[in-house]
Amino acid sequence: PIHKYAEMLGKLFNTYAGIAFAGTHGKSTTSGWLTYILEKAGKQPNYIVGAEISQLQSSSGVGSSEVFIAEACEYDRSFLNLHPHIAVLLNIEQDHLDYYRNEDEIVEAFAEFAGQVKSGGFIIANGQDKNVARVLRRFTTEPKIVTFGIETHCDFTACNLELVDGCYEFDILQKDALLGRVHIGLPGKHNILNALAVTAVATHTGLNFEEIMTHIGDFTGI
Repeated sequence: PIHKYAEMLGKLFNTYAGIAFAGTHGKSTTSGWLTYILEKAGKQPNYIVGAEISQLQSSSGVGSSEVFIAEACEYDRSFLNLHPHIAVLLNIEQDHLDYYRNEDEIVEAFAEFAGQVKSGGFIIANGQDKNVARVLRRFTTEPKIVTFGIETHCDFTACNLELVDGCYEFDILQKDALLGRVHIGLPGKHNILNALAVTAVATHTGLNFEEIMTHIGDFTGI
């Protein structure tokens, strides 16, 4: 049999507790960041990332756990081959307009992808992105929705931001409960959102915040 890459990834991915990172920006960074944290915590994930994870010197790997981390690319609607346990929605903007007619059609594709989360699974989503919000409004009971953002209404939030040596240091809260303070190693305010996404996902894989804090600031990128 001959399969397109996305179809073969789907066949592999669907047999695991899949974590799929979708969005216009940040898929490689966040999927690589989560992989790095789980590897350092001894959780041995399976993963396929769209760029080399510098500290692991690889873009893919086979582990002994049930976790499979992958990017979910919206081009050609290839992410519809995946049925994740956790779908991460980082952001939704106009892109791939050689394939999609307009922004509305892109949002519709993301909604279809989010609707493929397995029973008992989660959507972990950017709670301050207007197009992500359009997707989330379609889900009322299943799957469970967890939000992140630099705003107080989200489930995972960042506050008390401070620039230290060119990168951000900030407190992470979950439902208004202080988890701790982190200093990330990647510059840019957008990487605060990426760190919050990774923290939310790592928490839902069973890592406690102490384990996350130990490794999140050491990640140097892709």
